Amino acid sequence: MADCPKSDHALLACSELAANEVLHSELARPGGRFSVRVEVCDGHNVWVEVEDSGGRWVEDKRSDQRGRRLAIVAALADYQDIDGDDTGRAVCACLDWSAAIRTPRVRHDLACSL
Repeated sequence: MADCPKSDHALLACSELAANEVLHSELARPGGRFSVRVEVCDGHNVWVEVEDSGGRWVEDKRSDQRGRRLAIVAALADYQDIDGDDTGRAVCACLDWSAAIRTPRVRHDLACSL
C-alpha cells in the first residue's frame, strides 16, 4: 500500500466496513470471526473486503448514526457491494485512481461476487 495513491481512503473504507461487521453481525457468538483483505489491483485501484462468519445482521434502530458507515464507504469508493447470507457475508469496495474508471475484476476466490 506504500505506493497506493488512495491508501488513506482505503484504510478509512476498511475501518468503516470492519466496524459495520462488528456492530451488525453475530461476531460475539462462539466461533464468530471476520477477516479483512486489501489488494492493490493492476496499479489502478485498491480492493477492500471484509468478510464475516455469517449470522443475522442486527439492526440498531435506536441509533441516529444508522447507515452512515456504508455512506462513508460509498463516498470514497467507485464500487461497493454486499453479498452473502446467514452462513457468511462479504462487504467489498473498490477505490480507483486511474484516469478512466474501470470495472473491478471478478474475484472468484472471495465471497464477494460481482
